[in-house]
Amino acid sequence: MIYNSFALSVGEQIKYLGMLSSVGATRKQKKKTLYFEGAILGGIGIILGIALGLLVTFISQSAMNTKIASIMEGYNDNIKYSTHIFLWVLCLIVIFGALTVFVSIISPVQKAARITAIDAIRKTDEIKCKGKIRTPFIITKLFGFEGDIAFKNLRRNGRKSRTIIACICICAVLFLSCNYFCETFKAASNIDYELPYQIMYQYSAESKAQLEKARNYLKTNKRVKRFYSIWSAWYSPISRNEINPYDNSREYDMSFHNESIFVDKYKFVAAQDITYTAHLLDDEDFNALCKKNEIDYKKYYSPDKDGSIKTIVINTIDRNGEPIFNNNLLGKTIGEYGFDFDKTERENKLDEDGNQISFFYKTGRTSIYKFCDFIKYDKDNPICNLESGGVAFYAPMSVYDKLYDVDDFYFDYGIETDEPYKVEKELKDYLSENEAKGDAYNIYYWTMREKSIISAVQFLSYSFILLITLITVFNIINTMTAQIAGRKKELAMLKSVGMTPKEFKKTILLESAFYGLFGLFFGVPLSLVINRVVGYIISKDNPIPFSVNIWLYLIACMAVFVIIALTMIYSLKLIKNNSIIDSLKNDTN
Repeated sequence: MIYNSFALSVGEQIKYLGMLSSVGATRKQKKKTLYFEGAILGGIGIILGIALGLLVTFISQSAMNTKIASIMEGYNDNIKYSTHIFLWVLCLIVIFGALTVFVSIISPVQKAARITAIDAIRKTDEIKCKGKIRTPFIITKLFGFEGDIAFKNLRRNGRKSRTIIACICICAVLFLSCNYFCETFKAASNIDYELPYQIMYQYSAESKAQLEKARNYLKTNKRVKRFYSIWSAWYSPISRNEINPYDNSREYDMSFHNESIFVDKYKFVAAQDITYTAHLLDDEDFNALCKKNEIDYKKYYSPDKDGSIKTIVINTIDRNGEPIFNNNLLGKTIGEYGFDFDKTERENKLDEDGNQISFFYKTGRTSIYKFCDFIKYDKDNPICNLESGGVAFYAPMSVYDKLYDVDDFYFDYGIETDEPYKVEKELKDYLSENEAKGDAYNIYYWTMREKSIISAVQFLSYSFILLITLITVFNIINTMTAQIAGRKKELAMLKSVGMTPKEFKKTILLESAFYGLFGLFFGVPLSLVINRVVGYIISKDNPIPFSVNIWLYLIACMAVFVIIALTMIYSLKLIKNNSIIDSLKNDTN
């Protein structure tokens, strides 16, 4: 973009440089003049860039600290973002900016220095036509002679047209690719995820009566809006074999995790180490979840024939609501292996760490959980949002306790409240007064601390997108304005041969539309290729399929045409009152 700006600037001075050559200026002197001009413009740009960067940083920092203060209100935390300016960073910015300007101006300066005085004054290199330029029949048929002239203008302008098309192409690629990267990064890092509860309450009683008393206390507490079991256990398909290929001691059997259980779009997830998390719910919450999905909950209160606990599974991942499993998952089980460690076979080999290789004898496989029904993800149901990533499945806590003879009186609850600080204190007081084991953790406090960091990351990502958008828009405006300003004589000739203002305006608008079409013709496919590569890299470790935001592409395409059209109209207004005779006599600025 910097190169494009300097190329346009030098192109506008070609006639002036030719006049300097005619009065004795050498090639070396012309180069020095242009390099000095580049140094002046680059210096001003770097100084203004640093100043504006510091100003925007200060304003952003103040806004972020104000938002964090409102988020952490009520807590004795002094979390603030501060900016430290290091001298070496400023020096690095200046050096990098100067090198960028120097590299960008080399090619335009070399071309300007080589041109002769006569060629520069006559501008013989401005338009070079090889052979006859032909306009496709469909363009003439649809748009008339205005379309014919517009297309031929685009073709005959050669390097200038290619510069404009390249500019539009790069702008489209930058905008679309940066948007895709930021959105994919947000999805991969779970930036938008927030736990649905504010307090985690763990309680261990000595009797069932004491446990019920603790539950009733929660039910009667006016500050507690809702509470539910958050007991969970996660299972991963990765085996110890994949960590250490010489060790066959794998605790869980997750062999069902393969491509056959996934729909076509999500088959790539089979190669990833995603987690399957078992959530054991209170009976009333499990029943409500089944009813919501029109499932008979009664059949889940007895083990299956193989002794496994029947479960319902959310057919989605990372809360996106899109089904990822096919019916092949239903009936599959998570198994547990037993091992006889007394019967260990050792080989006379060593692994990479120098340890002796051992193979452990498995004594059998026991099914733990069986996937029986799918349920839909409900963003408004907190129980469906207990998992930040991976696959969530649910079973009644009472079935688990009965099957495994759990005689502990214990619960692990998530509590929703608007006053987490007060509820935390009340629960701790209750534990102390009743001499009970357990604790209350203010999850909201840590969530808000994390949210302050997330807000900063989101702010930076959106600021980056805005910056890229502004750069691309101003680059298009600068390119198109300079292009019109350098064609005063050519446009005056069209008017001189009888072209009406309406026909003239139509010709210019069609020409701008052709620039936009050619720019998007190259830019959109290129952005798709870049996005696909980025998506492929991210999807190696995250269950995020590649997708195209059609609306974003349509908005980007419409924005390109609108910006080009408005820029063309604005540029034409600047030369609207110019006399045809004066423009034909003198095409300098």
